[in-house]
Amino acid sequence: MKSTSLPKKVACVGAGIIGSSWTLLFAMKGLEVVVYDSDRASLKRSKTNIKEMLSSLVGNGVLTTRSAAPVMSRISPTSDLGGISQADYVQESVTENLAVKVKALREIEREVGESSIIASSTSGLSISAIQKGLRHPERSLVVHPFNPPHLIPLVELVPSEKTSERTVAAARRFMESLGREPILVKKQLPGLAANRIQAAIFREVLNLLDDGVVGMEDLEKVFTAGLGLRLAVMGQFTTFSLAAGKGGLGTYFERYGPHSSSILKTMETWTEPPRSAKAKAVAGEKELPVLSMGHEEALRWRDAKLIKLTRSLGYLS
Repeated sequence: MKSTSLPKKVACVGAGIIGSSWTLLFAMKGLEVVVYDSDRASLKRSKTNIKEMLSSLVGNGVLTTRSAAPVMSRISPTSDLGGISQADYVQESVTENLAVKVKALREIEREVGESSIIASSTSGLSISAIQKGLRHPERSLVVHPFNPPHLIPLVELVPSEKTSERTVAAARRFMESLGREPILVKKQLPGLAANRIQAAIFREVLNLLDDGVVGMEDLEKVFTAGLGLRLAVMGQFTTFSLAAGKGGLGTYFERYGPHSSSILKTMETWTEPPRSAKAKAVAGEKELPVLSMGHEEALRWRDAKLIKLTRSLGYLS
């Protein structure tokens, strides 16, 4: 990789939910995007999904009808992988299966130039394993988004030992130019960073539900009316530092450490959700107000809320 300029032509390989959202993000930022999928039906669904997401942005005041008009014209769907050959940056979002991703990256590498960045959207597979068989593994890495990528700014950058520092720096600059918030995950772990945190939280939520401590709807409120509001503006370290007063985290560990330890000692450590917990979660799912709207309506509701929140935090202009 010799070029240090920002990518001007991008491609999305995989036209599913994540690939479609990436495609919209790139096109919204003025980039020409080729979106590839071998399945023509997937490409057709992707076009419909992108139009709906774009309509939501207009309806919620992020874009005007005039500014949204050229977005779709920047997107070129194709079922011919050769269509991605001119891309400076390729975002792979095929199914979360190691063999499928290994094959996809090999095929991508054969089509694009040697200076192109190849990024995988994997949420937890090893980039070292995905790179297997590449001639130039140094220009590939994980760029993991959060659903939906065109609204959620966080992306996790995960290199392997073979990924060059130049590639990581270029991917970071590119994501920042798109208004994303990239973080560097320095070790390859299942679930990367954010999903590991999310898994730990979900385990305790399931425990509280399974033990009859708190009902399902009230557990949702723990986040929507409490933790989620605070964590939307500051992370856990800042939260606990401020809670401890001027002494910061040092005071926190001294003052609240024993209490935290007593809580942690009572928590379960299972790695497979108990059957009873899964059954209660599935049974209660239909009673949650948002999910009772139906899947499509719930997605529209989610996106509208995310748009308002991310705009208030300065991520959407």
